[in-house]
Amino acid sequence: GPLMVRLQRKGGRITGAISGDGVRWKALKPMDTTWADGPVKVGLLSTNTSSEPSTVKFEKYSLKTK
Repeated sequence: GPLMVRLQRKGGRITGAISGDGVRWKALKPMDTTWADGPVKVGLLSTNTSSEPSTVKFEKYSLKTK
């Protein structure tokens, strides 16, 4: 089914959460990076570790900056 992902970067720390309904969110483990505080390029990617094929459709994508 659908999966919603929310990511946020503050300095070198990335936090995120996932939801199947957009109401109940499960926090992901924060990641610390060595990125500088400047701008970064953002893109979407899906990978599949199953031996079965999958179909991905990105919808309602938005990017917010300061």
